[in-house]
Amino acid sequence: MSTSFYDFVRINTEERWDWEVQRSVEPAIARYTADPARLDESPFSILYAGVLVWGPDKITPYADRIAPLLQRALAARAGNEPKSIADLGVGQLANLLACCGYPDETPAIREWLREIRTSSHDESTREHWEREFAALALDVRPVYRALGGADPKEPLPLEPSRAFGGNVQGLVRYLGAAVEHHLTFAAVEPAWRELLGNFDRHESSRQLFRDTLFWIGRVVHHRIGGAPLGSVAEWVHEQVVAYAS
Repeated sequence: MSTSFYDFVRINTEERWDWEVQRSVEPAIARYTADPARLDESPFSILYAGVLVWGPDKITPYADRIAPLLQRALAARAGNEPKSIADLGVGQLANLLACCGYPDETPAIREWLREIRTSSHDESTREHWEREFAALALDVRPVYRALGGADPKEPLPLEPSRAFGGNVQGLVRYLGAAVEHHLTFAAVEPAWRELLGNFDRHESSRQLFRDTLFWIGRVVHHRIGGAPLGSVAEWVHEQVVAYAS
């Protein structure tokens, strides 16, 4: 992640925070508290940027009220056919809050990841890779292996770490193999740091977005590094700030 990306997030978030909270976040919390089944991720997009810029404490007044709604929201979406990216979005919001230390409701979406249809050939591949990293974070092996270009029934081969640049699929395969072969954080740290260095390009090309950083951070810091899930958001925030400074 280049300084330009971090500066964009910081400046944009500082300028928009109060306005977005009053215009989108607070009304959405009131609306969904009355009807949790309708909960949608889109009004809460500023929360991801808020955690990256200031850390998870910044969103606590809102997360405290959103967290109790997630279980019912996810249960209400369980019967949706076919499953959609909007369904995954609620899971992503649940992941953000789990990474901030709230109860983890994300297991509810594990089976959904098999049903949602995305393509790496779309103009924007953001949703495709969001589903991929969610599958890796939640250990849905047939999904992350297949989307990583491998046999969904076979273990991923462990290849030497290399520069991935814009090859998101290669990064998925490498992190998936790291999980399956029980590598340590030290082994994958160069790949993580390279991701931060390239994130400006990934986002501008619509391959990845900032909410995906919390799925990837969950893989690297929690699944591979062995740290508590609730520490992931603070760690991602610290990593982004340290890289950009």
